Amino acid sequence: QTNGFRAFSVNTNEAARDAAIAKLIGKKTDTTVEKVVRAMNRTTGIDKATETIREKFFAQLLKAKTLTFDSMQPFALRLLQKRPNVLHALQEVWDFLLVDEAQDCDEIQKELIHLFVSTGNICLVGDQRQSIYSFRGAMASSMTDFVRESGDAQVREMVVNYRSTPAILGLANRIMSDLPPLSAAYQGGNGDAPLYLTATDEADEAARVVEEIEKLHKAGTRYDHIAVLYRSSFAASTMLETMLAKQLPFICKSKVSLKAWSSPYRE
Repeated sequence: QTNGFRAFSVNTNEAARDAAIAKLIGKKTDTTVEKVVRAMNRTTGIDKATETIREKFFAQLLKAKTLTFDSMQPFALRLLQKRPNVLHALQEVWDFLLVDEAQDCDEIQKELIHLFVSTGNICLVGDQRQSIYSFRGAMASSMTDFVRESGDAQVREMVVNYRSTPAILGLANRIMSDLPPLSAAYQGGNGDAPLYLTATDEADEAARVVEEIEKLHKAGTRYDHIAVLYRSSFAASTMLETMLAKQLPFICKSKVSLKAWSSPYRE
């Protein structure tokens, strides 16, 4: 507050954010709302048109003393870079810093971490194998970059897995052979061997999963003994529409926007 940043409000309405960006873009076709939003947590790989609209949007937010969910971290980074006294004050607050799920850090978060490295007492915890948010800008290399750039960081590999069977870990080790192999703490047998599928796109993935469901059902497995897990609801639409087209009965446990939704399929 003593640096002039007081009375800021936070607007988490994504529709309002998108409308404001779309208005700044106008009739130009050299960037899109989606590209501008994705550029919020990036410092590199941004084309000129997208960067221009992003900076105009940031300026608009600052003038209105408003932040969106996407602009919080870029705003924090710029504040700490432009106000060394604020950075120094925060560096003095904590004796130790721990960054969890470090494999999901994006470029902005990486820069924020480096601002606090000077304290020396910082620990990153994460697993490159679990980096699944690259579509949001996450960098699986953030941990190895940190080790290389810090110069004196120590690495402690935790390679004993307490969650999965040997069969699952065996497949994981083959797929990610460039990383230290994992071993299973569980010694009660290998368990069922997983099937590994590489699909060409979402439609191909859905078609092949539905094909496996039909094979299981024909072999005697009840439909209500089969589950399809997905990370977020937007990834489920193609799968559900494919099951609808094949007239497979299912119950969806989350809100998903579908092109078709009719009885006997229900939430």
